Amino acid sequence: MPKQPKRSRASAHAPRDYQLAAAKHAAKKRVKSHKNTKALLEEATTELNSQFAEVQSLYVAKRTAETPARIAEETVQNLADVMRGL
Repeated sequence: MPKQPKRSRASAHAPRDYQLAAAKHAAKKRVKSHKNTKALLEEATTELNSQFAEVQSLYVAKRTAETPARIAEETVQNLADVMRGL
């Protein structure tokens, strides 16, 4: 039986495997430090709270009746936001 040629370590999946290994290493590095873990948790909590506030405001906005004064007020606020962005 003839010997099989040795396969090189570089395979078609090498870039994906490298990315996976790099991602795992980065995740371990982040979690390694207690301060980093606490910071990540605080960041995630802040993001969830802001998303919850957005959803809550949409729910409240749907329940309140749209009056012409309210529409005008929102238009002025939106225009002010746009102007601040410029």
